[in-house]
Amino acid sequence: MAKLADIVFTLDTTGSMGFAIEAMKRTITQLADIYLEARIDTRLGIIQFRDRVNFGDTDSGNPTRQREMFDGNEFTSNPRQFRERVEWFRAVGGGPHPESSFDALALAARSNWREEANRIIIHITDAPPHQPDVEIGTIGQLVSILSDSMIDQLHFIVSETDMDSFSQLSETKNDGEDGNNFSTVTWTNISSDIEDIIEKLRKIAKTSSGNVFDKGELIFREYDEPIENPYEMEESAETDEIDDDDDILEDHETNIFDDLD
Repeated sequence: MAKLADIVFTLDTTGSMGFAIEAMKRTITQLADIYLEARIDTRLGIIQFRDRVNFGDTDSGNPTRQREMFDGNEFTSNPRQFRERVEWFRAVGGGPHPESSFDALALAARSNWREEANRIIIHITDAPPHQPDVEIGTIGQLVSILSDSMIDQLHFIVSETDMDSFSQLSETKNDGEDGNNFSTVTWTNISSDIEDIIEKLRKIAKTSSGNVFDKGELIFREYDEPIENPYEMEESAETDEIDDDDDILEDHETNIFDDLD
């Protein structure tokens, strides 16, 4: 059975995020190639978001949360079609921080995932999340939604100063809210440098593709041994590197937020 991956990007498209939109345009074909080289059958989707709390459904005529469709489908296997859609994105609106990250992640969780595909969300923003948001009242509610949707991987490109606001999402489980297996979660600091974001997206793709597994033989996503909750680990736990990159850390293995005090 082939390895399958469905990937949804949740992308902040407010006025300060032009660099991230440009990075997505320039790099998506390379990201698709990384999954192809790993022999992974990949589909791509994207949700753009802004500030739903202060602006409602639209901000200066632009959607504050919108899933892009590809010929009526939530996903496309064609990176060129994906890039052409991102070409229409404009970095406008948003006003002051924060933005509607949690509502965007909830919509991503409700994607039309393939049953046997690894379910991957890559979240990109330079702002803290609204708490509460329009739909999501608490971060615990979002953890439950992500877990019930059995999200296998969560990758965050966010400001280091805002990582604490997202930290509880490392409690997401890929075998359901009452399951034992924690999702793979990585964090990397955002910058306004296009080339830096491109490189970070490449590294996330390599990390992500390396964690894609064949789920064809899994029936109920049950696992023999539970994975230890990272927040119950001893404070002396050391940080492991991924692909020799200090910027991307897996929360299974250590609580990275100990380093941000």
